[in-house]
Amino acid sequence: MKLNSLYAFLLLSFFALIHISCENEPLEGDFVSDIPEEVIASFTAVVEGVTFVGDTARAVTLSGMTTITGIKGNGDIIVMTFQGVGVGSFNLTGNSGEATFGISSSPNAFSTQNEGGIGEIIVTQYDVDLGLASGTFAFVATRALVDANGQPILDENGNPTFDSVTVTDGIFTNIPLESDGSTTLPPEEDFMRARIDTLAFDTSNITIVTSGFITVQGVNTLTNESLTITFPETTVPGTYDLTFTGEYSAGYFDNTVTFTSKTGVLTIIENSASLLQFTFSFEASLLEDGEIEHVVTDGLFQYFL
Repeated sequence: MKLNSLYAFLLLSFFALIHISCENEPLEGDFVSDIPEEVIASFTAVVEGVTFVGDTARAVTLSGMTTITGIKGNGDIIVMTFQGVGVGSFNLTGNSGEATFGISSSPNAFSTQNEGGIGEIIVTQYDVDLGLASGTFAFVATRALVDANGQPILDENGNPTFDSVTVTDGIFTNIPLESDGSTTLPPEEDFMRARIDTLAFDTSNITIVTSGFITVQGVNTLTNESLTITFPETTVPGTYDLTFTGEYSAGYFDNTVTFTSKTGVLTIIENSASLLQFTFSFEASLLEDGEIEHVVTDGLFQYFL
């Protein structure tokens, strides 16, 4: 009996030792996990020493022009538009591009197109297949100082004065990228393109009327839809708010009625004797105090005069 009991004890101890050893021994070799790695998007910068964290961010390429946007929950917004696609370094001034910083409580955005503006964006990831873009940026943007009547404040020499904002340490990582597949901006092609309620809109007929104001209209003759943008003829490159009754406005005709911009942004890239080029987006309503009926995004206009 004692031998049998001892034998049973030793046998149980042996199997317990094997079980413990199997539990503690690390697994070796290459293993494939079917759990996809999470892609985390981010958009951050330092604006005048204060951290800017975008709650939403996106990159869009239309006709060789790329726009990267980061928006905070309070409405503050950074927008960078430049001619080009793919990875590389891109200028954010002059005819090459623009960067703006808009404050939710102020109607006028700071722009690198104004006097004293400078900036650069470096795109390190541009993956159309994955729909992701990453990179870094920095810029100094300015805006003209105005008095209570909206008139420019001049210095002792009669020149306009400017306020400025410095944006440094800009980083965007894995933000959503949409592209129409273009690689370069057509050198001399006239077009107006946009998305209306996410659907692509392309015009087949463009008209421009000037009489103190520039009114641009693009018509899709197949659907009889049209987009109209109006702004002062003397408008210089920069970013302007689109409103229902102001000098800067936009409209969408759906073949039945016209909806007018309630809120929106117009960015003039060039307004010269040879080229008119700008981007736009707006939310449109039938009445000034009415509900938003249509949303126009990714608007891009180019016309060689």
